[in-house]
Amino acid sequence: MPAARLEILIVSSELSRARHLARLIGSDHEVRILESVPGATADVKRNPPDVLVCEYDLGPLTGEELLEMVRSFFPRVRRILVVGDGETAQFQALLSKGTADAIVPLQEDARALLDALKVTKNGRIR
Repeated sequence: MPAARLEILIVSSELSRARHLARLIGSDHEVRILESVPGATADVKRNPPDVLVCEYDLGPLTGEELLEMVRSFFPRVRRILVVGDGETAQFQALLSKGTADAIVPLQEDARALLDALKVTKNGRIR
């Protein structure tokens, strides 16, 4: 059974990085990209995605603050924080707090990001 097609919102302060993440995800899912946190919060409220992918440093807010806001209003949205290579250990507390569902290093290899997007047979995100 093919995986369910997900609506994924990528929020990044750098458009080139967001496009890189979208390429890693591929065409199996519907991907929206936003560069501004205010735009992202409005977009999530208007059209909650299945998955929010963001990086930690977003400018006026941190990725942690954006993920917390989304979690409080839309707890069913899966939240993935993308961090620099070698930085995943310092963000592990966000997993135990429930702020993020996954912490993924930004790297050329898409395995970690794609693993975080896997869905179960019934279409629910793990």
